[in-house]
Amino acid sequence: MNYVYAACSGLIFIFILLILRRERKSNADFLLIGINILIGCFMLADVFIQWKLTSETIIFQNGIPLLLFPTFVWYLLQFTQNNKEIHRSWYLLFFPALIFLVLSVIDHYVLCNYDNQQLIADHFNTPTIWYQIIFKGSQLLFIGILIWLLSALNKFDESLKASYSAIETVNLRWLKHFTWIYLSTIIITFILFLSQNLGLLPLEINQVFGIVYGTLVCSVFYLNYQGIQHYTLSQVYPSKENKSTGSDAVAVEKQNVNNNSNNTLLLNEEEKALETEIISLIEKENLYLEPTINLEDLAARIGKSRHQVSKIINAKEDRSFSDLINGYRVKHLQKMLEDPKNSRFTILYLGLESGFNSKASLNRIFKNT
Repeated sequence: MNYVYAACSGLIFIFILLILRRERKSNADFLLIGINILIGCFMLADVFIQWKLTSETIIFQNGIPLLLFPTFVWYLLQFTQNNKEIHRSWYLLFFPALIFLVLSVIDHYVLCNYDNQQLIADHFNTPTIWYQIIFKGSQLLFIGILIWLLSALNKFDESLKASYSAIETVNLRWLKHFTWIYLSTIIITFILFLSQNLGLLPLEINQVFGIVYGTLVCSVFYLNYQGIQHYTLSQVYPSKENKSTGSDAVAVEKQNVNNNSNNTLLLNEEEKALETEIISLIEKENLYLEPTINLEDLAARIGKSRHQVSKIINAKEDRSFSDLINGYRVKHLQKMLEDPKNSRFTILYLGLESGFNSKASLNRIFKNT
């Protein structure tokens, strides 16, 4: 087992070096480094436990998962949000780890004296009711938060289309996959430890920890592989719009999502004039040729609020900001393809010249046209 841990530790070290070598590092990158360090500590704790059971090694091993979860949630928030600031309510996720640490210090060093191996082994294999409440309660809390985050990620995907013209570079399908894996891991861990505590599972607690280690380590390697390849929303769209201090950055642009759910909206005369102004500006300045043009940029150039411009654009049935801009890009590309002078250029080159930011974006738009 130590050879496996050594190999995993080597991979973690490589992942950290790759993250540090990124040119445009964000807060999410440093949180990913933190996740790697915690996974390394998780494996190290198992080595310590196998070497010798002590109060320190038990506290070390049991405390890591309570720190790993809030670190991942912060990573998810930082990866998706354009506002760099984490709302203070998310600090409460570290509360279970703090409660566990306080209880453990009082239990091990004030109230009880686990001064021989039998007492410490009994404590390790059959934790008291207070530890059970902290661990099981935290797991149930984490399960609920992950389910909510999956829902929020789906809304976030919808909001990208409503606010940005190019969304391939911030495709977060992989992050949803990891969240599902993490959710499944916590559910399995909850069931395994509960069954072991009740004597329903013919496994020792070390074997249960081994299952948890294996699942977590493999899933975090997947998180590293994907996280290193993808940039955060704030990296793709440098933060001109980091003005809000909303409590939930994952559910950003809820209003835009709600607008998308409406059918054709009736506009008054003032709104119709604003629609004409928006279309005129897009066509006159060829805004669709800017690969990273977004709703905030357009609203700033019009001199109107983001909400006003979003409402006008969504007034047409099933039309989002992305649909509007990409529609112009498609027409521009079609004109370029019809021009004999461009016959020497590839479709991808002409697509990039038309405002598409990648081959994936070009293929997706034309497939849906």
